[in-house]
Amino acid sequence: MELTARLLQAMTDPTAQDEEFRTWYPDLSALSEQDLGTLVPAAYAVGREAPFVSMSVRLRIEDEAKQRQPRYTPEACERMFQSLVDGLAQRKWADLVLGTGTLVRCTGPWPDLSRPARTLAEFFLVHDRLDQPFALLAIAGLAGDDILRAVDRRLRQKWKGPIVHDELDTVVRLAPVERVLLAQVADSRSFNSPPVPSEVWERIAAVPACAEFARRALEAAAERARAVQEGRSRSARTARSPATRSPPWGSLRASRCCATSRGCPPCSTGSCPASRWPRRRRRRCRPRRCCTSSSGPRRSSRRPSWSPRSGPSAGTSGTPGCPSSSTRCSRRSRRPSPSGPRSRCASPISASGPAASCAGNSAATRPLSRSPRAGPS
Repeated sequence: MELTARLLQAMTDPTAQDEEFRTWYPDLSALSEQDLGTLVPAAYAVGREAPFVSMSVRLRIEDEAKQRQPRYTPEACERMFQSLVDGLAQRKWADLVLGTGTLVRCTGPWPDLSRPARTLAEFFLVHDRLDQPFALLAIAGLAGDDILRAVDRRLRQKWKGPIVHDELDTVVRLAPVERVLLAQVADSRSFNSPPVPSEVWERIAAVPACAEFARRALEAAAERARAVQEGRSRSARTARSPATRSPPWGSLRASRCCATSRGCPPCSTGSCPASRWPRRRRRRCRPRRCCTSSSGPRRSSRRPSWSPRSGPSAGTSGTPGCPSSSTRCSRRSRRPSPSGPRSRCASPISASGPAASCAGNSAATRPLSRSPRAGPS
């Protein structure tokens, strides 16, 4: 008995003679592409409860088929689709990309696959398995226009956006052969499919509808990117809304922050935009702090400087938007510095303005401390 027949028998109806496959690893490179096309449907039909010999031969056939390009006769294509249908009860899934790949590599005219294709498409719709959308559209097109429209409606409910709806319109209008080709390159949820032949890409590129959609999608993406950059899109306006509604955030966006300066102490009055971030977000990401004038104090999100040991902070200036005893600057503002207070966001041109006054007042509000590190300012 030739090797192809022995392997087929070991997967479908193993006998005592086939027990040698437990330890004997035949050279599968001797199989032709058409022999592999005969064995792949039988390998897919081997279930979990099959004998060890059958499972062992199945795994070897699948590994060999993934490295080569099997060729399927029309009868092998029909057996492949029947294996997909028979495996639904146990797998609760089917490798539709592998099924459509048999049609791409078919050596003759396609057989009538409307009945198994309808069963597969209806199963995927009922169980909401939309992880292979383009292969599902190709299978639904083989079942009939009614199933194709049903799959199209379900995908539109899941996918939102003008570009993806335009893509669905394009795929639905394609011919069945073109949809099958597109499923080979668009879906990657296949575990046993061989590499995509280069001729498939060439045939897809020759389809005018695919080229037109690619051109429209690229133009729409470029226009959307320009709209975001220019602030004409809804997302850009939403992102800029805090800057337009809040004076401190607006001044932060328009301020000229010096990259070489160190920064002012964090304030609890809301004059620093960083203090307005929620406590949980500020722990993950600390923005560049900048002191600006504020219309009024907001909720404090830092520890007050008052403690039973040190007492309340002394020395205030009452300058709006700057730390004082009433605003309770954080402990970081009381750290001595040999070079005096520093400001991260002072103007690069001069040291005047709210940032400078804020930095000056931070030195004035340092209380006397018993720590050996503290000293006269």
